[in-house]
Amino acid sequence: MKQLNVEEIEKWNATEEVELFLKGKLIGKLIPNEAITTVPIKDIVNQRTNFFIPAYQRGYRWDKKQVVDLLEDIWEHGENQSSSETTIKNRYCLQPIVLKKSENKNYDYDLVDGQQRLTTLFIILNTLGKTPNFTLNYETREESAEFLKNIEKETDTSNIDYFHFKQTFDLTKNFFKTHDKEQWLNYLKNDVFGAFFIVYNATQAGDERASEAIFTGLNAGKIPLTDSELVKGLFLRKSNFDELSVQNEIIEISTEWDRIEQRLREKNFWAWLGQEETDEPRIDFVLSIVAENQKFHKYFLDKLAESRENIKNVWIEIKKCFMTLEDWYDNLEIYHLIGFLNKNSEDIAGYYNKYLHDTLDFRKETGAEGLLKNLKDGNLSYDENPGLVRKVLFLFNILTCIETKSRFRFDSYQEKKYDIEHIAPHSETDKLTKVKDREDWLYKVESSGLFPERNFDIDVSEESAFQNLYAELADNQRLGSEDINGIGNLCLLDETTNRGYGNKPFPLKVQIIMEIDADQKNSEYILPATKNVFLKYYSGLNINNLTWEEKDAKNYQSAIQKMLERFIGGV
Repeated sequence: MKQLNVEEIEKWNATEEVELFLKGKLIGKLIPNEAITTVPIKDIVNQRTNFFIPAYQRGYRWDKKQVVDLLEDIWEHGENQSSSETTIKNRYCLQPIVLKKSENKNYDYDLVDGQQRLTTLFIILNTLGKTPNFTLNYETREESAEFLKNIEKETDTSNIDYFHFKQTFDLTKNFFKTHDKEQWLNYLKNDVFGAFFIVYNATQAGDERASEAIFTGLNAGKIPLTDSELVKGLFLRKSNFDELSVQNEIIEISTEWDRIEQRLREKNFWAWLGQEETDEPRIDFVLSIVAENQKFHKYFLDKLAESRENIKNVWIEIKKCFMTLEDWYDNLEIYHLIGFLNKNSEDIAGYYNKYLHDTLDFRKETGAEGLLKNLKDGNLSYDENPGLVRKVLFLFNILTCIETKSRFRFDSYQEKKYDIEHIAPHSETDKLTKVKDREDWLYKVESSGLFPERNFDIDVSEESAFQNLYAELADNQRLGSEDINGIGNLCLLDETTNRGYGNKPFPLKVQIIMEIDADQKNSEYILPATKNVFLKYYSGLNINNLTWEEKDAKNYQSAIQKMLERFIGGV
């Protein structure tokens, strides 16, 4: 098959299929009679062209790296040119855009492919005060065009498109704090070595396919999209709908699609589902559940090929799945138990199907009975079963939230690393071997005013004297050797707070915990059961707040056991 390098073409029209290469890499194939041209950026910017972006296309999704790479590439390309040596073959190629004459008389072309690049260019030039003459108009996101025009004044970034628009705007402003604007523009628009687009005009080439058919063909094997974007294209083909209802139904599906994506970008909602932050489309998560974790593009391709009526049924299935997730999120008990399962498993599709068939048993899925048995058998210690300890403590916090009708903050729990922390510290004098460290520790303890009767007049360089004082104040003499690492002396604490309170005596730890919890602006999240521990909520009539003793540990462990028993018994 013939190969064609895009850097070398001005115009091309042939009757044989060719492979299209850019900088030595295959970027696609061209079938006979596909006419392409290379168009300088300055021509596209100066022409009054109204581009129409159909509903089947994804929203604007360029990430930070893509935007910065484009800005830097144009700059570096221009810096590397020499006027005496440069020829037209040294131009910078921005890869293809694909056009088809629009059926809507208000617009010149359907922008079948290339909206990400053209949108980025529009924002960059707008940021530089050089707003292009071309316009970008969206079939289902009409307000986006207005947002782009007034991007400097806009502040609402709750819409995911707006977020990425504004991110590109901010990145561009930062870039030109260290780069000359006019020089960059010269590199972009230079007559000899400036940037250009490869333009394929489907109408001019005699391609009679509808825009969405060209889009699907391109992205099936030439210019890759994510699976969910391809699935969206399958749903929004005009041939799927009756002629009279096509516009309304396309707008309805597209609007609902964007609403689902936007909801999934809420930090706590996404963290509750057990997912890490990502710039990738998040509706993939829902599509995977519906497809039961299969490769969902093929799953929906096969489903939608069956009949036009099936398209509506499959879309209802997707909506039903997402609405179920929203119902779970709003139900206090299910919210917490599903959140717990999502942190310990990746089988949400299985939970969803069991829920639909009324066979989802949370007591079984959480493994609560096994955890309770290990607790009763004394198998939960820091040094022997840290994984089981973490799971029991996490479930205890979840069940505490259910009983107290409060909501666990899954976003904070995911964002911060939570350690298994000793309440009364494990003997950590090995960390206080330097005299200066011991003096600092002693000063903080004495100046707290929590031990007014205690004589702190000791020589910290004397090992035995310091060891005795530390053991007395740190409480590790008040617990048996087994209790120090037992679950009755353990809690979950974020690593920032953990580093802050370190090996201090119990009352100083309480002081720090309460200060952090009371500070509404603080990003650290003190888990509910951890806060209860330091408030001695589980200690009954023991009102000694200066120590964490054996009876405190036993009462705490008993509270965990009773909570699990109530959960398993359904009480």
